[in-house]
Amino acid sequence: MTDYEAIAKRLDNQGPIPSVLLCREAAAALRKADQQQTRIERALVAGAADMRRARKQIIDMLVEIGNLREERDQLLAWKQSALELEKEWDCQRIGKLLHIPLGESVRAGIEPAIVTLLAMRAAEELHAPPPA
Repeated sequence: MTDYEAIAKRLDNQGPIPSVLLCREAAAALRKADQQQTRIERALVAGAADMRRARKQIIDMLVEIGNLREERDQLLAWKQSALELEKEWDCQRIGKLLHIPLGESVRAGIEPAIVTLLAMRAAEELHAPPPA
């Protein structure tokens, strides 16, 4: 039962209420209504702040999703180009040409084999007759 209904019931059941008592009850009801309005306003402000925070979090997450998609696309493009490059050479054949033993990494053996070949080439150029 609201304060207004309580006051109306008293008026009906008890006859006239002294105006001083009615004013006190009305003032108390107004104070209570003001307090309730203040609580509601605070809850609305807090709710609005929560909504702003949630909105910012959603926007941040959407930006992060966009960044992750872009990174994924770049990685997929890199993977595709790496696969295309792998098709261009026969790893086993290069391993045989460079005398890299079976079971050893061809990739790890390429650089030392190139260094050896360059050294052999330089030695040959030193012992070659001068150009005419």
